[in-house]
Formats: sequence, C-alpha cells, structure tokens
Amino acid sequence: MRMFLSIMLIINSLLLSGQQLLLPETGSKDTRFSNDEKKELSRLYALYSGGSNISYELIRGREFFPYYIHSVTTPVLFYGEKYSCAVMADGNMYKDIFLEYDTYRDRVIYIDTCGQFKTSSVLLLCNTGSIDGFELYKGNDTLKFSFLDSNDFDGFNLTRGYYEVVYNGSSKYLIRHISYSYDVRAVTEYNYSPEKYISTGAGFVKFKTTRQFLRVFGDKSGYIREYLRDNGINIRKAGKGEIVSVLKYYDGLGK
Repeated sequence: MRMFLSIMLIINSLLLSGQQLLLPETGSKDTRFSNDEKKELSRLYALYSGGSNISYELIRGREFFPYYIHSVTTPVLFYGEKYSCAVMADGNMYKDIFLEYDTYRDRVIYIDTCGQFKTSSVLLLCNTGSIDGFELYKGNDTLKFSFLDSNDFDGFNLTRGYYEVVYNGSSKYLIRHISYSYDVRAVTEYNYSPEKYISTGAGFVKFKTTRQFLRVFGDKSGYIREYLRDNGINIRKAGKGEIVSVLKYYDGLGK
C-alpha cells in the first residue's frame, strides 16, 4: 500500500510541475523501480488515461496551460462548438477521445476528462513526433490533418506544420488553419485566418481571388475558367467541395 501511494504521489507531482510523464525505458540502468513497481506504474498510467487505450507515445507530454484565458477570442479551432475527434498515432487510430487544436501555436492538445488525479480536466500537449494525423468531425464535415514537411510532397514549399489535407490527387489542396495575434489594451487577442493552398506539381500557391487561382493552372487556365463559369463557382466564396471539383476536373484533363 505504501508503494502504491508513493507512485501516485510521484505521478501527481509530475503533472503539477508540467514535466513529461514518462515510463522508465526497458533496459535502463536506473534501478529506482523494481519490476513490481514498473507494473504498478503501468497500471496507474492506464488509469490516468481513462481507459481510452491511448498509447504512451501520444499522451506523454507537458501539461498545457491555456495562455489565452484573459482574451475575448481564442486560437482553439471550433472552441465552444460541438465536434468529435480521432487521432492516428504510431499506426493506430484512436476514436472517441477529446482533442483541441491550437491554431496559433500549431499544437494538438489531449484532454483527459476523467480527472483521476485532479478535480478538473487535464490538458496535455500531444507528442508531435508520434502523431501521424488527426481528424475533427463537425456536422457533415471531416477535417483530416497531417503534419507536413518537405518529405511529404514534391515541391512542398510551405512552413512545416499541421495542414488540413482536403484533396490529394495529381493536384493538391491544403488548408492551414492559423491564427494571428494582436494586442488590445494590453491584452493579446487572436484572429483566426485560414490560408488556402493548391499545387499542380510546381509548388503550393496561396489563393484568395479567381486570378490567383487560375494562374496556377498555366496553359489549362482557359479550361478552368470555363468550368468555373459553367458551374457558377465564385472562388472567393467557394466551399471545399467546389474547389475539389475543380481540381478533379483539372486532373482529368491530362497533361
């Protein structure tokens, strides 16, 4: 019983200090933990995760403290709205968990709602290196996020980070859900301003207007202009589905 209480105090102190919650590595020279203690710590770790079967790699991380608590606006995507989540970590998918996406710091936050060691929910920064991607389901929309860098797409010329991969055919369509900060009477506020990018193979280009959009298609821009006119698509107001339909049409034109 004394050993059990000691282990609980160790875990609680780690959470309160904001340090990483890590299991000792197998074969470590650290002799502070006996085999029985390691087994007990593993059991408590499972208890802490609320039985959600989330791997250690996903939830081991520093505790997250909302830095925007004094702001009227927040950088958290869909803050205060209803949505559900799934995350892919180390080749496994975990559903029915609680995540938040910080669009200002580009970080994924795991929410432990079980409160095994605290009276309120605990927020933990997810381990970016272990997350293959995550999904947010809001209404009829599914947002599929991946952490992208130059190794993921030929001609990837954007800042590495999380992007919503809307379309991944011969052409590509990405959305970067991003917020910018500004100060109002010594209080930092956040302006959510998503950025849209498409690529036909020569690098990603941000677009807002029809002219910017058409420029990406080179000698096929005439066909795309006609498709937009025939289908009544206004690029400034176009939804994701409309942009995807244009890219599928373009991919069907061939070289």
